Amino acid sequence: MSARSMTRRAQRAAEALMVDTCTVRRETGEELNDETGKVEKTYDDIYVGRCKVQMNSSILTTNAQNIGGTVTTVATRYVHLPMSAPQVLVNDEITIDDSNDPQIVGKVLRVVSPFGKTFASSRRLEVQEP
Repeated sequence: MSARSMTRRAQRAAEALMVDTCTVRRETGEELNDETGKVEKTYDDIYVGRCKVQMNSSILTTNAQNIGGTVTTVATRYVHLPMSAPQVLVNDEITIDDSNDPQIVGKVLRVVSPFGKTFASSRRLEVQEP
């Protein structure tokens, strides 16, 4: 079996775990809201579809920080998209539209670091809550 066919097989397996759905949008500019009189950001949806939200649990134990006398845990969260999804950029926003975990439905996450690699099974996007 070739590396390419093994990678495609891994991609299919990864997509099978993507049971959540999300919308990825990119800021395109600003426009005046006639009703409020305020200038608001405008966006284009660049992806709507399957995803998986993941938290790196190994980070939970290694990134405890003492901030102002309080120990705070810093966790890294990722959103995985199918490899067929378009390129996602830093500062794109991801809204979780539906999930097995009702507590994350409606969450808006900002992409801080998209990752790419040769034998990727999914597009892994490091995200933070704004």
